[in-house]
Amino acid sequence: MILGGGPSLLPNLLKTPVDKVRECRVIGCNDAYLFGAWVDICVFTDEHWFYRHCDWLLGGYRGRKVTNLEKLSGQRGLNVMRRINEGFSAQRDALALNTNTGAAAINLACLLGVSRIVLVGFDMKADERTGATNWHPNDLDQNPDGVYEKFLRWFQHVKLGLKEHFPEVEVLNATPGSRLKAFPIKPLWEVLK
Repeated sequence: MILGGGPSLLPNLLKTPVDKVRECRVIGCNDAYLFGAWVDICVFTDEHWFYRHCDWLLGGYRGRKVTNLEKLSGQRGLNVMRRINEGFSAQRDALALNTNTGAAAINLACLLGVSRIVLVGFDMKADERTGATNWHPNDLDQNPDGVYEKFLRWFQHVKLGLKEHFPEVEVLNATPGSRLKAFPIKPLWEVLK
């Protein structure tokens, strides 16, 4: 399971039995490491985010910390991979970005040998009621509508890369109301039963 940053993440997780979620191997994008020890891996791809979280990230979180920010090589406790800006990496030492951490997390899961990936919190839009762009406070994204459009376009690279390099990996989007249509959408409770 990959936890994204979308505003539907918390309500979606709260509707799901905790034991079912905790049975999964979990990659958390960016702030999702804050959920604690049941998030196995924190993946991040943004330097500003890192410097805002590095004390917490390097201090309290005990899971694996993975990035493709090569300039962070040598930072204690980080697994730094080579950065590929677009496409999809089948090389164990490289991680493709495709403009967003969620795409990089999908690439990482494939490199780790999973057979199925479940996306949660991949809304690709602001919350219709509150206007929130994330489940957590976020002042790093200045133009969320433009960012979402960019993400959606680049997920086509992810879909093609999966087909080419990891055709056996099934990706399901368990984000209610998601604009990301590159992968089949199913309710989280159904995916986890």
